[in-house]
Amino acid sequence: MMTEPTVSGSRRLAGAAWILAALAVHVAGRLAAVGNDVRTDSLLYGVSAWRFWSSSSTAGDLILDKPVGQMMLTGWIYHLWPGGPSRISVVPVESAFMLAACGAFWLLSARLFGRSQAGWTTLCFALGHNFCNALDPTTDGLNLNENYTALPLVLAGAAHLLVDRPGRRGLARGLAGGLALTIKPTALAALAAMMVHDLLMAVRQSGWRRLAVTWVATAAGIVLAWVPVLVVLAVRGWLDQHIADLLAHAPKRVGPVGLNVMVARALTGMLPAAFCMAAGLLIMPPRRTDPAPTGSRDPVAFAIVWLVCETAMVCSLTIPALHYCQNLAAPVCLLAGAGLAAAHRGIERVELALRPAASAWLVAALVTTTFMASSMLVGAAVIRARGLDPARDAREFQDWLLHWTPRMPAVHPEARP
Repeated sequence: MMTEPTVSGSRRLAGAAWILAALAVHVAGRLAAVGNDVRTDSLLYGVSAWRFWSSSSTAGDLILDKPVGQMMLTGWIYHLWPGGPSRISVVPVESAFMLAACGAFWLLSARLFGRSQAGWTTLCFALGHNFCNALDPTTDGLNLNENYTALPLVLAGAAHLLVDRPGRRGLARGLAGGLALTIKPTALAALAAMMVHDLLMAVRQSGWRRLAVTWVATAAGIVLAWVPVLVVLAVRGWLDQHIADLLAHAPKRVGPVGLNVMVARALTGMLPAAFCMAAGLLIMPPRRTDPAPTGSRDPVAFAIVWLVCETAMVCSLTIPALHYCQNLAAPVCLLAGAGLAAAHRGIERVELALRPAASAWLVAALVTTTFMASSMLVGAAVIRARGLDPARDAREFQDWLLHWTPRMPAVHPEARP
């Protein structure tokens, strides 16, 4: 029989292994994205960011249907990166945001479900994001809006679930959600999920005063997050033009499309998370007596609402792109963490002699589903890494600068060599 220190050490070792696997998935995803032959989005956002940080920039260099936040956050790297600018120049900034999102998700999962589940759910989170962006048939997966919104949306979700005082909770999630909105308007889905969950909690607990304080503080946080963007645009004299462009072009991305086929494809990258949700329901079905994790505000209910809102957002976008499904990863992986925690509780209730076998089967299933989901990503990384050519990337970037057409929405033809 294992002693308690041995069990604790085994769990720490398993958690470290899952975290290392998440780092490997991130590297594979970035290699697959950088090596993709389709380069439109990374060049579009990269050149616009370069132009934004150039002294000769104009309002016409902004992308018509996207807020300017991403360009502000990324364009400075070109002035620090050695040599000429290219698509690869932005990789350190993008990786910093994506890895920080994984770190924030680990902290949230550890707080909600315990450290033994946090490493694995973080791997699922990294896999879901990298699968959906690097294997998108419509773009290359590099420097996408969703790669940057992942961090503030996780922080907003953490504030919503873990901060008790309504004013502080609203301000924190408003700041984080507002930052995400400066990058892409689809961040509204997460904020909408928080408001719906607020209403459900208020109805259950009669907390209407807390609800009002939370919503006012959230609105204040969103406004504060937008202040730097608005000030920079106003100082440059671009504010009116940019707002007019957003109002005219951003709504064109939304329409009565129906179920997006890419949602089904995204589930391939989230297969291990889906397995854990099923395992939790089968091994230990939810009961009303099961308490929520200590210090949280019913994360399962919130994750369900969040997933519904994100799915509705993806299905309302007119272009069926897989990278839009990246925002599904956070709520899906929260549900997976709850499922895995429930599965562990269920295993602890079986006969003592059967627990090692049950745990071994669960771990084997997790490893198998994770391998199945990651094999496509790793395969793409191996194939595409052979074609990496930094010199070609630099030449292509310069060609886009030379042929740059201002005042274009985020669907841009490839620049001609």
